[in-house]
Amino acid sequence: MELKNKKLSILADSISTFEGYSNNTNDNTTIKNNRVYYGGINNSGSTYITDVNDTWWKMLIDELSMHICVNNSWSGSLVLDSNLDACGYKKRAYNLHNDITNTFPDIIFIYLGTNDANRLNLEIKEFNEIEIDNFIKSKQEPTNFNEAYALMLYNVINNYKDATIYAFTLLPFRWIDSKRNDMFYDVMKKTIKHFNINLIDLHKDCDVTLTFDYFAEEGFVHPNKKGMEAIKECVKRKLLRD
Repeated sequence: MELKNKKLSILADSISTFEGYSNNTNDNTTIKNNRVYYGGINNSGSTYITDVNDTWWKMLIDELSMHICVNNSWSGSLVLDSNLDACGYKKRAYNLHNDITNTFPDIIFIYLGTNDANRLNLEIKEFNEIEIDNFIKSKQEPTNFNEAYALMLYNVINNYKDATIYAFTLLPFRWIDSKRNDMFYDVMKKTIKHFNINLIDLHKDCDVTLTFDYFAEEGFVHPNKKGMEAIKECVKRKLLRD
């Protein structure tokens, strides 16, 4: 795939935020209230990444001569969230283009699910493609992670038909029960395949084992500069292979 000058949009959580980018209303008027983790003056993450050029996505677009269309990342957000402005499957899945200039992305990254995995009362089931297809046809609101994740992918696909879409699996976090982590990994992978979306497998495709020193000290969740570099390299290899 030719990547130079391609326009990239991102639907993600805190790992992909940065002050002035993931809440930039010049890119999309709906993202003003997106909560930011990295780069904000009063955000706890500012001690780990203080320069946008150290984020995985900014390093990626600079190295590949791409451009940000919309970074619709929201710190703490879930795929299935009671805050319908913040949740991944609803409003944000329809705001990955510049609604001022009507500029649409060429490539979309979907990197959500970390906070869902840590929400222990959120139901997740074994993947069942018949159940997922029936749910999508029903046009009902989701009640579990499987339905919400499928609906998010479905909405992005149908709203951005000309974009090449990549969905990320989660990093293997040690703070999430390994059985639950594996369950999310399996469901996400199978749902991504079901919708024929490109997979970026952060479990399998990174050259390095993302040990504790790749992350901030607050819980093995938010990458530090070393972790951001590892994620960027993983994504870059995938894009260049395609």
